[in-house]
Amino acid sequence: MTATTSAPDPARENALPPAPPVKAVQWEWYIPIYFWTSGIAAGSWIVGAAEDLAGARDRHVIRAARYLALGGMLAGSGLLIADLGRPERFHHMLRIVRARSAMSLGSWGLTAFGSCAGAAALLQAAEDGWLGRRPRLARLSRGAAGRALHAVGLPLAAFVGSYTGVLLGSTNTPSWARRADWLGPLFLSSALSSGLAAVGLLAESGRRRCPISGRTGNGRRSRAIARRRAERRLARAEVIALAAELALALRGRASVRALPSDAEAPRSEHLARDLTLALGLGAPLVLAVARVSRRARGVRRKRTKRHAPNHSTTARIERLTAALALAGSLALRYLVTREGLRSARTPADTWRFTETKSAERAPANRARSATDSRVRDQVPAPAVDRPARERPSLL
Repeated sequence: MTATTSAPDPARENALPPAPPVKAVQWEWYIPIYFWTSGIAAGSWIVGAAEDLAGARDRHVIRAARYLALGGMLAGSGLLIADLGRPERFHHMLRIVRARSAMSLGSWGLTAFGSCAGAAALLQAAEDGWLGRRPRLARLSRGAAGRALHAVGLPLAAFVGSYTGVLLGSTNTPSWARRADWLGPLFLSSALSSGLAAVGLLAESGRRRCPISGRTGNGRRSRAIARRRAERRLARAEVIALAAELALALRGRASVRALPSDAEAPRSEHLARDLTLALGLGAPLVLAVARVSRRARGVRRKRTKRHAPNHSTTARIERLTAALALAGSLALRYLVTREGLRSARTPADTWRFTETKSAERAPANRARSATDSRVRDQVPAPAVDRPARERPSLL
């Protein structure tokens, strides 16, 4: 007896693969760079505002933060406008305000923060003498007007630093929706770490070009003390931001590891992700901790009049830390974007995400059903008009 084989069905063989239930976003390659530059702008502003409002008001840090905020916003806005279908109509995004639209809120947030960054950079340019002799503007830049501008722009900077992550999490792309609770804090912590790195590099460059003038005197000593305190604060803040970024990246990674698209990712992408976590987030954190330790050890040795650590070594560590942190922040955004695009093109991700969300909501649905049933039992039954019982006649 020979086994019978069914003939191939030409219609089934020629059928197209099922279309993905989720439409992938049509973004150009430079959109992750927009995420990165806007994050640097937001993080730089937060660093400069913190130094001006609650720090020692180191002018090198404030100057670097203001210029970086404006430069990051200009670069990011240009890339965002270039990605529009009709770039010449970008101003139509500001015609109305929709509180339930992330795009509308983002457009207005970018505009408001960009205005603050432009005003602060203008004041800083007057303080630096780039606009000629403007003593009144220079006083406003150093005084209450500059601090008020920093205070106004602080919540706007926090919004710009986190809203791109919130925007990704609000889409129906399974990979991004799966980590919706973590993308906003992850992008904000990454913005802080990249802003600290950029401000540290630019401020150090400014200190080399403009060293503290004067040989003796209390003014020179106070400026030197303020500079060292600012450097220690930046180093400690960088440790906190990098630790938060690494922890949030690992947490978000754990939440999407079960999706089928993760197993289908090429080996090069897995290698790039591991290198980003190790060299872009882990190594800067270790170097930042080492730098804080060296500075603390230098302060102790200076108090005991012993030999202090070599400042050139500390400066090299600082530059290496900043370069790795900036590269890691950019690579993180590229990987998150690429991960979402691959997830949107994988139908199995949508089915797995839907099943997981249904399983997570099942206990709440059962509890809600039990509550509804108890409420229904406690409600008295509606009165039914029954015919009056006839009283027995005594006759």
